[in-house]
Amino acid sequence: MRSKKAFTIIEMIIVIVIIGILSIVAIPRLSATYDDAKVTIALNNIGTMINDVSSYYTSFDRYSANLNDMTNIEDINYTVPWNNITQSGVFTYYTLDNELNFEPCISFSIMNRDGNLTISTIDNPIGDICKILQSVDSLQNLLGTKLIGGNRIKF
Repeated sequence: MRSKKAFTIIEMIIVIVIIGILSIVAIPRLSATYDDAKVTIALNNIGTMINDVSSYYTSFDRYSANLNDMTNIEDINYTVPWNNITQSGVFTYYTLDNELNFEPCISFSIMNRDGNLTISTIDNPIGDICKILQSVDSLQNLLGTKLIGGNRIKF
């Protein structure tokens, strides 16, 4: 008699069970990696934006009513419109929430009078990315008021 070379049903079931177990372990890790990557991108964008805005103020001795004049970071927008009288405004960095909608996460308040840049978190974030971002030590070190301009330099 000739022997057939094929997998038995039992062998196929065992392989399917092993693949199922591996996917149960791998999917949460891939999801965490995705969130970590988004948080890293957000931290990089925030750092770049702070440098851009600070450089703009240092160069022109004022902030601009147009964010595109100061930085090319895309996920920010004025949430309190630029006020020509007080020469101030508030803009916000947005992240994706769990339903892939943009939610405000980090707030930046700028004022031409004293050159201050105040960085703060938005209360009660919904999305995981914003929650993780707000808890990262690197961001915690950036929070507060930074004096960008003024008469600190003495000759």
